[in-house]
Amino acid sequence: MKRSLAFCGLLCLTGSSFGIYGTGSLDASEFSYVGMSGAVIGPNWVITAKHVGGMGFTLNGSYYAADARYDNPTADISLLHFAKAFAGWYSPYYGDPTGKVLTYVGYGLTAEARTAANSANPNTGYHVLDGTGGVKRKMTNIAGGFDIVDYDWGPAWLTKSIVADLDYSTPDAPASSQVDTLGDGGATDNEGGIMFGDSGSSALLFVDGQWRVVGVNIAIDDRNGPNPGGNDNYSDFGDVFYSAWVGEYENWIDTTMAVPEPTTIALLGLGIAAAVRRRRRT
Repeated sequence: MKRSLAFCGLLCLTGSSFGIYGTGSLDASEFSYVGMSGAVIGPNWVITAKHVGGMGFTLNGSYYAADARYDNPTADISLLHFAKAFAGWYSPYYGDPTGKVLTYVGYGLTAEARTAANSANPNTGYHVLDGTGGVKRKMTNIAGGFDIVDYDWGPAWLTKSIVADLDYSTPDAPASSQVDTLGDGGATDNEGGIMFGDSGSSALLFVDGQWRVVGVNIAIDDRNGPNPGGNDNYSDFGDVFYSAWVGEYENWIDTTMAVPEPTTIALLGLGIAAAVRRRRRT
């Protein structure tokens, strides 16, 4: 069975669980080493999504040009190498994050809670706001397990990913929106999802006093209604989103980062923005 899937590009939704609804901060300025479409994971290395393409990386308003790009041969994940070392980074965490609260950081579109004033379907999710990208934001969600993201592009794009769902965060949600798609316990205190513009940015876990990168944001999936149209189809309560799991690609990441000096540049330059479809695999 196929479901609608689109590349994400981080949306942090304006709202949280209803207990602190409207008061949760989306400010992610403390995540100094998550940039636009990537995150620093070593002195000279940035991790990103393969479908993002390109040889550049913007961090805290400054653009950095990579001297090499390495694309994973079987998944939507890539590494960029830079000649000049960064001041700090978030090391990858290869353990299983299932059931843990992750913090998602990125620069994509944001949204506001659906109300009678902005939607024909109030209290069913969020209304995506155009033109709101380019700001670093954060939200939280529970890692609900793993799934394979399949763009139907062949074996180079089958990506084992962390999957999370957008749980309802208002008691006024209609019955059809009061769903816990993954059965992972409902909304977190700062529940949110990712959206267009968040691809390549990170899902992070706080481990032993340090933030670690556990996933690379890649896609969103329309799992629940009411499907009001446009981008809002991907921000219904019950919809899900995906981050490529770094633990699945541990050997490739470590081996690639162990290369003394990059000698090969694999420039994709895909420039893909259209919606694609995904085949659900088990």
